[in-house]
Amino acid sequence: MDLGFRNPRGGELGLRHLAVLAAGAALAVAVFVGSYRLGTRTSLPAAPAPGAGWFAGHWPWLAGAAGLLLVGLVLRATGGRDGRRMMPLILHVVLVVLLGLATFSAVAASAWYGLGRPALPRESRLDTRAGVDLVKLGLTVAGGLGGVIALVVAYRRQRVTEQENARAEEEAHRARIRDERESTKFVTERFAAACTLLGHDAPAVRLAGVYAVAALADDWVDQRQACIDVLCSYLRMPYEPDPGATGFRQGEREVRLSITRVIRDHLRSSATIAWNEHAFDLSGAVFDCGDLSQIILTGRMDLSRARFVDGTVDLQDVALRGGLLDLTGATVAGGWLDLRGARFFDVSLRGGVTLDLRGATVRDGGIDLRNSAFRGGQVDLRGITFAGGIVDLRAPAEWVRPPELNYDPVPDGLWLPDAPLP
Repeated sequence: MDLGFRNPRGGELGLRHLAVLAAGAALAVAVFVGSYRLGTRTSLPAAPAPGAGWFAGHWPWLAGAAGLLLVGLVLRATGGRDGRRMMPLILHVVLVVLLGLATFSAVAASAWYGLGRPALPRESRLDTRAGVDLVKLGLTVAGGLGGVIALVVAYRRQRVTEQENARAEEEAHRARIRDERESTKFVTERFAAACTLLGHDAPAVRLAGVYAVAALADDWVDQRQACIDVLCSYLRMPYEPDPGATGFRQGEREVRLSITRVIRDHLRSSATIAWNEHAFDLSGAVFDCGDLSQIILTGRMDLSRARFVDGTVDLQDVALRGGLLDLTGATVAGGWLDLRGARFFDVSLRGGVTLDLRGATVRDGGIDLRNSAFRGGQVDLRGITFAGGIVDLRAPAEWVRPPELNYDPVPDGLWLPDAPLP
């Protein structure tokens, strides 16, 4: 138990120290009481020694100074800096006993002087009762000395145990720090190597980089979002799907499809390590195909200003459970965004909206929402520009909360259910 006091060399003054001092004081009391009881029955006259008058008037102060010195020595005996040095056991015990005697002597002398230094009566002979008291005194002194030794030994043993435990904890803490540093260094090196692979000219090497970043995201929980951001940023990079156009890169389509498959596999219910609660920033990305079917979104997938230029981006059976699929300002130009069987329910990340298509442009291709379940989440289809494309809402599976529409009259490209469900 730490009482909040510390000696200058770093040792703690706690309950154990006070217990040792109390034991020494108890031994001093026993000696004093026994001496007093014996002294009241015996007369041991002696001639005063030279200089005894000065000593008799100042010995309490000398005893107090000696007590303070002993206090310092006992504190030193409790252990040096960090408890690595201790006095020998016998010296430790002697100092504790002397400290107790000095402390009690100083207190007794002060009380005696405060009472006017009354004379102590003495008897002329040592009778049987005095002899018995002398035996009791010896036994008390022996018991007190044994108690002091036991307390000092127990204290020193406890002190050594605490020091060993403290050193073990410190070493374990240092080992954990070393392991964390090594682990951080290792994953950082993996991250740098994987990003380097993604920037390679050869498509096969870039594919290896995709799976290296995905594997690192699974292992590196603290920086999983950073790894996801790297994959998403690759999809946001300029992309030319037309083989005859400037900027076309051989094998780039397969690299991009691999990234969408990696994201899909980590967002499905069968994923061993799920990424559902993370954010996917695909804003402004160009898609000519992709498979994101049967994903479950509890985080945010940002497809705002994305362009669907060819093929089909498969989002069939997507479930937005409090997540947000943001398609504001997206352009469907020749491709299809397949959302058949999508389920919109629960409260999402942004004002209750789960699918946001405000300001999107649909031409040539379309957005297929057939067989979708509009349960509770808000689907916002206001402000869509129809330029030859289609948004198909026919045959909904559920129509509890219809999409937000503001068209009067309804555009030719917006296909609504013939008989909306109640």
